[in-house]
This record gives sequence, C-alpha cells and structure tokens, in this order.
Amino acid sequence: MGAAQGCSVRYWADHPDVWVGFCPNNFFNFIFGRNVYSSNFTLGETHVLTGLGIDALARETVAALLNAAHPDVQYPLTLAEVVAKFREAFDEGGVRLEEIRVLFESFNNMYCPLPE
Repeated sequence: MGAAQGCSVRYWADHPDVWVGFCPNNFFNFIFGRNVYSSNFTLGETHVLTGLGIDALARETVAALLNAAHPDVQYPLTLAEVVAKFREAFDEGGVRLEEIRVLFESFNNMYCPLPE
C-alpha cells in the first residue's frame, strides 16, 4: 500500500457517480446503526448540513465511508473502522464527537486520486 489517500466531503457531494458500495439514497441511520436523524435522512443529504457537533461529524463520516469503500482510494481506515469510530463518537458524545470528526477530516483531506 502506498501513501494514504482521501477525498473531501465536497468531492463526494459533487461526484455521486463515483460512489462505490453506497448511493446517495442510502439511509444514514441504517448504514451507521444509530438513530441520529429522521429515518428517511440519506447519505446524500449530509453534505448540506451546516451545523457543528453531530452534523459536522456526519459530513466527515460519510466522506470517510466513501473513501474506505472505494477501491482506488488508499484510505487509512476500513469500512468497519469508520462505522465503529462513528458509533463510538455518537455514543460517547462531547469531546469524542470532535476528536473523531477531526480525525476523519484530516484523512478526508489528503490527496484525492479520483478524477475531477
């Protein structure tokens, strides 16, 4: 495995055609196993969230999920690790939300190998 890679929240919002393993219409709560938003809230809707806290974490988590799922992105976390870290942050709340968001954001803003 080469250098770690990751594409940003904005990249995934602008390129739903390159999502692998998931689609914008997948339900957020179902994918992550937590009741965070309304039951019909989707992965594709997270990029329009403007809040801090759980909203900021959700934006970065979906990008992390898509990075981990894409075979052409050498992301430092697996799908299972992304989901587990989100659940941990959600369950613990507080400072842990911000710690995991910062971790995901740093990984998501590395070099993106996918076409613009």
